[in-house]
Amino acid sequence: MLIDDSSASASEMLAAALHDNKRALLCGSKSFGKGVMQIFYPLPNSTALSITAGRYLTPSGRWLGSGNYGDEVSQVENGQKEKKEREKETKKESAHGLEPDILIEPKPEIEYGADDDNQLQSCLKLAQAKLTSQNQKVSENKGAKQEDQGAR
Repeated sequence: MLIDDSSASASEMLAAALHDNKRALLCGSKSFGKGVMQIFYPLPNSTALSITAGRYLTPSGRWLGSGNYGDEVSQVENGQKEKKEREKETKKESAHGLEPDILIEPKPEIEYGADDDNQLQSCLKLAQAKLTSQNQKVSENKGAKQEDQGAR
């Protein structure tokens, strides 16, 4: 499953649930590490209030959040949400988020869905290799069963 620093909220929890239950291999780069639920209340004059209402844990009991909500402040102006600039170095060094099993650093300034998206292409190759390997094992098991039945 491909994750990166844009993987947050529901996508991050799905990745954590699949990974904790050994149903997915994570590849890409570290996830966002949100770890909280927020309720969004629209207010007059194109403003809004976002209240942190809870936090969620992975199936193994790990919280993905950083505990620092101050850098999540956003401003709603004329119906447009503008996020404050975050310090990327601080985020990279913190312990929040999901660490991928296979780290694939993204190319700088890559367009979403671009043909040269190295993370996507690498994860697709890994998935294809895993499927090919599993198909070979299934074929080998079928062949072994047929040999056993023929010997009886």
